[in-house]
Amino acid sequence: MFWYLLKRTLRIPFVLLSISFVIFFISKHVPQDSVINILALEGKIEQSNSDEGYSKEDYLQVAKQYNYHLPNFYIGLRPAHYPKQLSLLPEERSIEEKQLQTEKRFSLPSIQWNGLDNQYHAWIKKIISGDFGISFVDGKKVSTKIAEAFRWTIVLVLLAILLSFALGISMGVFSKTTKNKKSFEVLKLTSYFLYAIPVFWFATIMLIFFTTDDYGAWTNIFPSVSILDPREDSFFPMLLSAGKILILPLLIMTLHAFGYISRQMESSLTEEVNKLYARTALSKGLSYKEMITKHGFKNALLPIITLLSSAIPGTIAGSVIIETIFNIPGLGRLIFESILVADWNVVFGVVFMVALITSISFLLSDLLYAKTNPKIRLDLQ
Repeated sequence: MFWYLLKRTLRIPFVLLSISFVIFFISKHVPQDSVINILALEGKIEQSNSDEGYSKEDYLQVAKQYNYHLPNFYIGLRPAHYPKQLSLLPEERSIEEKQLQTEKRFSLPSIQWNGLDNQYHAWIKKIISGDFGISFVDGKKVSTKIAEAFRWTIVLVLLAILLSFALGISMGVFSKTTKNKKSFEVLKLTSYFLYAIPVFWFATIMLIFFTTDDYGAWTNIFPSVSILDPREDSFFPMLLSAGKILILPLLIMTLHAFGYISRQMESSLTEEVNKLYARTALSKGLSYKEMITKHGFKNALLPIITLLSSAIPGTIAGSVIIETIFNIPGLGRLIFESILVADWNVVFGVVFMVALITSISFLLSDLLYAKTNPKIRLDLQ
């Protein structure tokens, strides 16, 4: 078990490293110029009277400060007649590229080794230390903005997963042990209906009908959309004051998911009760309910554990809709607003955080596999 855990843990850095390659490659091809964004944030564009809106000295200073004057990666690929480094200034670089293309339209590629002195190496060193750069919107550290948003998302996600899985597993077991099949069929169809409804439509309808008295006093059940109490300056007092406002989004996330979980639990139990060990237990005098609770339940949990490992990152991804609709300042709303204003440092930081959470959730699911069924010898795999 120890060696399996060590082996799986050592995989996580390689997974994150691969994701960092993708994130960095995308960051080099976004439509905005990061240096100009930083100059705008520092107010140096408005202060300049040049045609470009910024001074060349300021541009070069910021570019060198944030390592944009370095090559992109350890290895570079360029046409053989290109110089090792083009001008840093966008206008001059564009003129140089046009002249080089006019001079020679086709040239064999040349591989350039840049060593450790490159942008990716400097960037990944900062990432390892928890420095994702600064936000182009307000100048805050990206790590600070992610930490502030993550605490809201983790509370909402963990509660939603806990409630939906508890209800889903209970309903799946109830479906195989109850004698009142008609009542269960009504409950099952209702849960399937809630799962089939798109979550953005479900959330919008619940928000419109159950947070105001426009459709009757009895419909004003939940508080209206608002999350932050300006009188509170720390998280836990703020969470306590805003707890009642989280009830409706938590209810929506739970109702939307538990029908699917109960269906998976029911199918897993159906498969287990048809196996030889289940029939043997029944032949020894156990009741059908005892056979399920004492023998079939643990084995039926294995597919649910697999579902749990993907539910954690999936719920975080789905929180984009819920947090945006209900104005919850979590990771989902943060990445949505950052994309709208092209705050790519924040976007890439959130993506990296979700990738880390996903890797850890799959590792935890493997450990739960071993805990649920000791016959699974993970250390031999």
